[in-house]
Amino acid sequence: MFQDQRTNPYSADAVSFAQIEVRAAFIRRTYTHLMGAVLAFVLIETALFTFIDIELRQRIIQTLSGSMWNWLGVMVAFMAVSWIAEQWASSGASTQKQYLGLSLYVVAESLIFAPLLFFASMWSEDAIPAAAVISLSTFGGLTAIVFITRSDLAGWSKYLYLAGFAGIGLIIVAIFSGGGGGFGNEEGEMPYVG
Repeated sequence: MFQDQRTNPYSADAVSFAQIEVRAAFIRRTYTHLMGAVLAFVLIETALFTFIDIELRQRIIQTLSGSMWNWLGVMVAFMAVSWIAEQWASSGASTQKQYLGLSLYVVAESLIFAPLLFFASMWSEDAIPAAAVISLSTFGGLTAIVFITRSDLAGWSKYLYLAGFAGIGLIIVAIFSGGGGGFGNEEGEMPYVG
């Protein structure tokens, strides 16, 4: 039998049950934190592109492209950091621990994304700006859905985890089938670096 959360003394009321002013303040705080996290991510990536020269970027890409096992490691690291940061941020822990979880996520994801962005920038100068436009339009669309329909998209995490495991499966298939998956040939050479 379903027990209503509002009568359970051990649960907090969801923001969706709050007055409109409380909901609006919550959404403003949430999006302010999200904007800060995205800005920090962009600043870290900009610093990495500024301070890591092209030769080192090429060596990083060649190292990762030397074996599909390396990309599997990147994917597992991505999922592990996401899980740890989510546990810290969504637990009933202190505000400081929640901020630590957000900070861990932003820094770790910046480091994990850096080789992918290095790779993309070597293929085309337009790749990163195009990805930024797609990301911003997707974020804007999801934001509009939340504001207009008042939907809670928190339940989407299970689908993102499923997509992550599918990505790991694709990497494993590429490892055992000898395919490079577009990340270079079996000698670890890039199809185009320049």
